[in-house]
Amino acid sequence: MPAIPAMAVALTASERHQPKKMACGHKTPHQARQRAAIVLLPTRGCPNAWTTAQTRTHVDTVRAWQGRFATAGGMPDLSDRRRSMRQFHW
Repeated sequence: MPAIPAMAVALTASERHQPKKMACGHKTPHQARQRAAIVLLPTRGCPNAWTTAQTRTHVDTVRAWQGRFATAGGMPDLSDRRRSMRQFHW
């Protein structure tokens, strides 16, 4: 499988408010916190290697979430997509 290229994430000050709130919120679920941090750290000038170390995720995961955020349109797309239950055979 080919590597996912890095996507540039650029946020204005007003766009940065919601991800920052999610990344620092005490009642925010862990996955949402991680995804918000993955989006926020590159806007502060941090490279993907630093982002992977801070969020304790794989570089491919960081690239995938940054790409989804950059191409699909923001914070609502950082939620999990519906998955087919077809692969589970009991």
